[in-house]
Order: sequence, then structure tokens, then C-alpha cells
Amino acid sequence: REHAAKAVRTADVALLLIDSKEGVTEMDVVLCNWLKSHKVPIVLVLSKWDRMDKSVPRSLELKISKLNLGPAYKISAVQALGLNGLYEVLRPVEQERKRRNRRSDILDSPEPTTRVEHGGRPTLAQQVFDSSIRMCIVGCPNVGKSTMFNALIGQPRSRVSPRAGTTRDPIELRCVYGTHRIVLVD
Repeated sequence: REHAAKAVRTADVALLLIDSKEGVTEMDVVLCNWLKSHKVPIVLVLSKWDRMDKSVPRSLELKISKLNLGPAYKISAVQALGLNGLYEVLRPVEQERKRRNRRSDILDSPEPTTRVEHGGRPTLAQQVFDSSIRMCIVGCPNVGKSTMFNALIGQPRSRVSPRAGTTRDPIELRCVYGTHRIVLVD
């Protein structure tokens, strides 16, 4: 929970994953409210969509609407379905990050996420990735967070298992997708 709180505090956006087959659980509601308390923008993602019919069941639609997060994005990380639409949702987040960075440049101070050794200036690599979208993936156990993380980066960096609690420590990865620079935290 401590790792999750730190990831959320430094994130530009949180992806809240909900298992589409299980629907919105009581724990999902608790997690959603916890994210809202951190005042981070939340994108609702229905994972494991490959197990569902094409349409969202009415009962799930009602529970989703009660979360008050806007539209839910349907993905299947295993089959890499719906990920491109998710990147498009992140475009405004990226634009906001760039706007903040321009303001930061005017003030001539590094972003708070920049870690600079010995009080020096940020390296070019640090400056490039400090302008990246910081995105954390949050959800209940076994909703597909690590599978989605691996699908987004295109390689198996995070361990995936049907057993709950496999991912104990957060994994942070800096990557580029098209023109988007992203820092992902699983």
C-alpha cells in the first residue's frame, strides 16, 4: 500500500483496472475512492475483455456509472486489444505535462521527480524522461495489472501468475510508444 501511495502521488494519471468478468467489486469502489482522495486523474480500464461479449452488460454499466469516472476503456492485454485507444486517452495528460514543463523551464527549476546527484543539473536523459507521462497501474489482485504492464511495453518485464500477490515491489519502466514518452509503474 505504501508503494502504491507513492506511485499515485507522483503520477500524472492512474489507470484503474477492473476485471470485466468479475465486474465492479466492493474493493474496486474502495480503491476508486482512495484514488480520488489523491486527486490524480483516473482512467477506468476494463481488463480481460477478450472473455466478454462485445457489449457491456447493463448491470456492469450501472456500477461503472456509479464510480463517476467517465467512460470505461475495454482492453485485452493478453491479445493486445484496445491499447491504442488507451494511448489516445492519454494525449491530454501528455499535453498537460508538457505545459507544466514549459512553466517549470520559465522558473528554471527541475521537476520534483528529477533526481540529481550532488546538486548538479539534470542530465539530458533525465530531462527527456521528466517530460514523460507518469502513469501508474492500480487495481485489485489478479485483474491483469502486470499483464497490461507487459503489453504496454511489449516485453515480459513484470511477473504474471494466476496466484494473487505475485507482484510485491513496484516496477518502474521508462518507455516510448510512438511519440509518447511514458514512465509506467506496475
